Amino acid sequence: MALDKKKLMDVVAKNLNVPGLLADLLDEVLQPVLEEFVARTDNAYDDMLVAALYPILETQLKGKVEELFQDLLSADEDEVTA
Repeated sequence: MALDKKKLMDVVAKNLNVPGLLADLLDEVLQPVLEEFVARTDNAYDDMLVAALYPILETQLKGKVEELFQDLLSADEDEVTA
């Protein structure tokens, strides 16, 4: 039994929240690792850098993941954009 790509991607989209999974990984893995790293150093610049950049990077990364996942779901067989 063959399952075409469109049907398979519909199943993936219905059952997997890939953007949500990656967003949670950023929140639950990357952010605590960064916070732990800057807490261990005496350098105030890394604290300021993480505080200033992480919120921007988080928003951009989550948006890009959502965009790429939607592109993947809507793409023809070889038309996934990066």
